[in-house]
Amino acid sequence: MKVANEVEQRKELMTTTDISRKTQFFNYNNSFRGKLPEWCNSVLPTIDVGHKTVPNALVTKGALDGWPRSLISGVFDEELNEVNESVFVRGYRVSFPRDITQLQIESLSKKKGQCVYLGWFITHYGHFITESISRMWWLAKYRDEIKNCVFLVHANFKSPNDFPMHVKETLNAFGVSLSQIELIDDDMICESLIVPSQSIVLDYSISEFQLDTWNEIKTKLYKESANKPKRKVYLSRRYQDQKDTSRKFNDIDVEEVFKRYGFKIVYPELLSFQEQVQIYAETEILAGPVGSAMHNAAFMSENSTVLILAPNSFLFKTDAHISKVKKHNLYYFLHDTGSTDIKRVNYEINIAELSNFLAQEFPSVTDK
Repeated sequence: MKVANEVEQRKELMTTTDISRKTQFFNYNNSFRGKLPEWCNSVLPTIDVGHKTVPNALVTKGALDGWPRSLISGVFDEELNEVNESVFVRGYRVSFPRDITQLQIESLSKKKGQCVYLGWFITHYGHFITESISRMWWLAKYRDEIKNCVFLVHANFKSPNDFPMHVKETLNAFGVSLSQIELIDDDMICESLIVPSQSIVLDYSISEFQLDTWNEIKTKLYKESANKPKRKVYLSRRYQDQKDTSRKFNDIDVEEVFKRYGFKIVYPELLSFQEQVQIYAETEILAGPVGSAMHNAAFMSENSTVLILAPNSFLFKTDAHISKVKKHNLYYFLHDTGSTDIKRVNYEINIAELSNFLAQEFPSVTDK
């Protein structure tokens, strides 16, 4: 395959375009007097993004061992050196290689043809649409090669048919059939293995290559309209909070405020992934409480506006990094818990202050 050419590989091991700018933080409510995270206004490091083609690669089966910091797996070259591009990282290393010293490598089955390593599929929604698809930029760039490949995945499922719908719909958007997905349940030798590196590293940085992935999903799941996005959407956690009692807030009162300001209330868990992408693609202003749903800003148009409601003890770089590469206007309405240490807390949004904040920061959104 053409991507296996060594000269081309070296070209692919490139540095992303310049996004070494400050993390977009903070446009927040004037009434907030609490602490902000140490990382606010920090420089966003540049990520090197590329792929490596490994002949006769050893791919070891995966195992969960103390998630989220210890996923056991590994991809090794012919000299049994770990392939750096295969490592799953956040702001810290998440995956660790198996001990292969006792492995009878010569007895392992050998997979013929071209394989592509897509890494660990953490199918939790927010993690999936960020880090789990962070190697899929290769699919967007080399779409003509997809039909000739087998895609190797580490995932805690018995079969790709058991994947959640948002995973299946994402693969389908790239033209990858479930029959092309092989879960790495056994150690194997791959005749030729392409290993793309991550284009987003949670708690650290993001590459503009990640835009290729999100844009490919959006293009395939949403019929592009010539009209400028006009929706004003508030993403509710009301049904999620029935499951998670550690992050409850006065959601009903908050929803009523946004209704008055002309926002449509959307419950993401009641919609298919495709239905959600269609909504976000048409949304000009996306608002909601902090959490995975707000990562859907990735499917909005550039120069849109995002408003996140959150306690200052539950703030993450991911939202700011998404807005950075998408060129979004990012706002926060914050509640002071007294600490920026990450922890789940119940909190109370001051309704009068929220209404004033919307009136001051979004004067084009009229109070109805």
